Amino acid sequence: MRDAGYFRQPRSLANHSIKNGASKTPVLVLISVLCTLIIGGVVSAEEHSLIIDEMESTSNWSTFVGIVDGRWSSANISTIPGKDGKALEISYNLKDNGWISISRSIDPDTLLEIDGISFDYWGDGNPNTLEFKLVYEDGTNYGKQWHNATSMKDWKTLNVSLVPNELECWFPKENCEKYGELNLSRVRWMEFAVSDKGAEVGDKGGAGRIIIDNVRRKISSVVLPPTESSGTETPQPLPNKAILLEVLLVLVGGAILLKRRKSAKTMTRSPDIKSQVETAAKKSEQIPPVDITPPPTTSSTFPPELQARYTDVEYLDSGG
Repeated sequence: MRDAGYFRQPRSLANHSIKNGASKTPVLVLISVLCTLIIGGVVSAEEHSLIIDEMESTSNWSTFVGIVDGRWSSANISTIPGKDGKALEISYNLKDNGWISISRSIDPDTLLEIDGISFDYWGDGNPNTLEFKLVYEDGTNYGKQWHNATSMKDWKTLNVSLVPNELECWFPKENCEKYGELNLSRVRWMEFAVSDKGAEVGDKGGAGRIIIDNVRRKISSVVLPPTESSGTETPQPLPNKAILLEVLLVLVGGAILLKRRKSAKTMTRSPDIKSQVETAAKKSEQIPPVDITPPPTTSSTFPPELQARYTDVEYLDSGG
């Protein structure tokens, strides 16, 4: 007997729903793996390969000070909390038109096949000129400067383009004429400097400090170095992170579409099963009672060993 207005979900349909849920598991696992690769693996590889100096230690850096009219400027370096982890702090006191610098050696291979260099910094004290320089082994300087830039209230990122190259040859003049444009394969030193270029550019000399963090290479795609077993192979760039993200979005969209299609199939099957049950019930109502009424039980229908024990008796109903 069926209840009007009530429909119980068949067992097969319930099993179908469970199977659907299980079938989505591989897709979700794949998406999770891709997220880990994109957000974790790729980013980690990129961050590691782009770092030139995290500025976590003073051990790689040497300090130099200039003398102008017999007066020496002074400088000291230390590490303090930075934008990420620690940062290098340069405390200085510039005499009029004086300068100070810090310098470290750098492998020229680090600079090959890159678009530029960036670094984070902030500072306080009198405003002065901040300089970035790449130096050849013979002391030839190529640099870029930012006037009136050392007094900042918050972190700022500065970029130095190497493609196209914006570093100018500063010193010595004869070497600049000999070498011309910057050749990164000749670079042996990287330097930061603070200088007083005079009131005409807004510099004031005097005491101050500048904090530098996260010196990185700028590169359009991360290039992995060759492995030890394949030292002669050409390094292969990792896929662009934007492309991997696009692939992830396509997979997520496909998983959502698949889920909607399966949900739609489940919803369309329920009315079909309900209508089949109702049709079968209607057919059963149309069957004559005589077709489904069992024949009367008599002794002749018993097994032989029991027939002798029973006698058929007919009762007549008088109707009263």
